[in-house]
Amino acid sequence: MPVASWREVDCSNPGGLTDRGADRNNPIIILNSPALLRRAAEGFEDLQLADLKNTLVHDMNHATNAPREDLDTDVDFGYYKSEFTARWVSPQFRRFTQENERAEAIRDDILNAPGDGCRSIKFDYRHDAAFRRRVDGYRRPDEGMRLSNVWPPPAPRPLP
Repeated sequence: MPVASWREVDCSNPGGLTDRGADRNNPIIILNSPALLRRAAEGFEDLQLADLKNTLVHDMNHATNAPREDLDTDVDFGYYKSEFTARWVSPQFRRFTQENERAEAIRDDILNAPGDGCRSIKFDYRHDAAFRRRVDGYRRPDEGMRLSNVWPPPAPRPLP
């Protein structure tokens, strides 16, 4: 039987986050309910529902893909790939039918994330020309990234 341990996880993100814990295999989606409820109290019920949908789709995508640390040898670029893919499948970005427009809107959203959101990505983008070129050239999720939120993810197919 697995041993459970309790720990506090800060969720200051406006919508939520996906936490994998120490074993990195069992993702948990944590919603920032005070932020979502505050909008409802301000009379933005429709916005609250849209935020909830976006947050759940976004964070479920993080849960169904590999941890960001495993996506690239440059951990911050792996973080960018993870955020990019989670936004790619989110309802708010599906309205873009042109791949380049969608990629630019996602990049701008990541680089303009409020507060400390995506801080290391924003720092590297401003201060590292090679990182900036990689971000600017990233136009769609990598082959093999899951663009479906089916859980559990399907087992890998055997190689021929």
